[in-house]
Amino acid sequence: MGVGFSAVKSEQKMEKLECYRCSRERRRLIFSEAKRVNVERIAFGHHRDDSNQTLIMNLLHKGEFVANLPKVKMFDYGVTIIRPLLYISEDEIRNFAKLYDFHRITCQCPVGQNSMRKKSEEIMKDLESVFPNARKNLFSAGLNYGSDKALKP
Repeated sequence: MGVGFSAVKSEQKMEKLECYRCSRERRRLIFSEAKRVNVERIAFGHHRDDSNQTLIMNLLHKGEFVANLPKVKMFDYGVTIIRPLLYISEDEIRNFAKLYDFHRITCQCPVGQNSMRKKSEEIMKDLESVFPNARKNLFSAGLNYGSDKALKP
């Protein structure tokens, strides 16, 4: 297909592995490698449920009403993040994958099953039991009223 492939190595140590720090380093490595190979756009696979989980984590950890945006210019790195799956739920992606017989790749992170993201999804399910439209409404609110600080240089 003519698509290049790069691999970079993380210096994370297993005994100090923690989601936030790992995420920051992973992004730094991706952005630095993109700059090195002259790539200006990076597509992430975040979906609607990821965005809601991010909104809950940012709201409860940092007091910021911030979710994922579909397009963000990362001025410090000279790249733009796009999230083409942002308007699609995880279930819709799972159903599409089954329909077309895509193989599932499971998370290999040793702390991923106990992460804040997983706990945020549990909170989301609790909210939905009381407010059936919570998932849809939080996603819309995150897009419409969330912080735009990521868009500013």
